[in-house]
Amino acid sequence: MKLLVKNTAKNKMVLVGEIKGDKLIKRVEQSKHFMRNENGYGIQADGLMNMVKRRVKTIRIIEEDTRTIFEVPVSVWDKNGTIANYGHGSQVFLSIKYYTLIKKEESESAPSEVTMEGRVAMLKAWKDLQANKKKDTQLRLTIDKYYDTIK
Repeated sequence: MKLLVKNTAKNKMVLVGEIKGDKLIKRVEQSKHFMRNENGYGIQADGLMNMVKRRVKTIRIIEEDTRTIFEVPVSVWDKNGTIANYGHGSQVFLSIKYYTLIKKEESESAPSEVTMEGRVAMLKAWKDLQANKKKDTQLRLTIDKYYDTIK
C-alpha cells in the first residue's frame, strides 16, 4: 500500500513510501535525497505520524544509486529525528548514525572499502568545513575522496 501525504509547500500529494506488512519501503537516490545539513534522510512529518498510527515498525531505505539498504525502527526515527523545512513541507530528518546497514552490493561506483564509519566521517568533515567556511585544501581533498567513492 502506497503511503501518500500532502506536501503543503507545493500543495500536492507526495509518496513517502510503500507499506509492506509492518515496514515502510522508501526508495531514494542518495545523490539527490541525502541531506548533508541533517546528515541523513527526511520523511514528511505527516507521513511519520501516519506510520505510527498504522503501527509500522521499521523504515527501510533503499538507495537506488548506491545499491545500499538501511533500516531504522520507526520509534528511533520518532524519538531522535529533527524537524526542518527545506521547501518541501515539514520533514523529520534522522542522522545516518542511527541506521542499520542491511546490504551493500558491490559495484564499481560503490567500492567495498567505503564503510559506514568512513561515510559518517566524510559527512562530518564536510559539515565542519561548511560551518567554518575554511579553505582547507587537505580537508577538501579528503572529503572529495570519500564523496567520490560513495556517490
